[in-house]
Amino acid sequence: MTYLVAKDRKRLAGAASSALLFGVVAGIASTVAVVGLSFARPALFGHVPTTLLAIAAISLPFLLITLLGYHLLLALTRSRSSTCWMAPRRC
Repeated sequence: MTYLVAKDRKRLAGAASSALLFGVVAGIASTVAVVGLSFARPALFGHVPTTLLAIAAISLPFLLITLLGYHLLLALTRSRSSTCWMAPRRC
């Protein structure tokens, strides 16, 4: 995705919409899988409470959307502004 957008910026809209759709669908599917497994087989996750696993699993769609969005920004070479807090001397 990063390569295609960096090569041709006309593909940005399609890549952004497919990344958003993938992030939502894959994130919800993994959330349902983790929460379902934690209720079906609690011993699989050791001594981690089911409530804590559910809270962590709910963040998965947002993490995927953030990761895919960051790759789109990287393709547009705007990632420098989003990483200035890491190395302020280089910005």
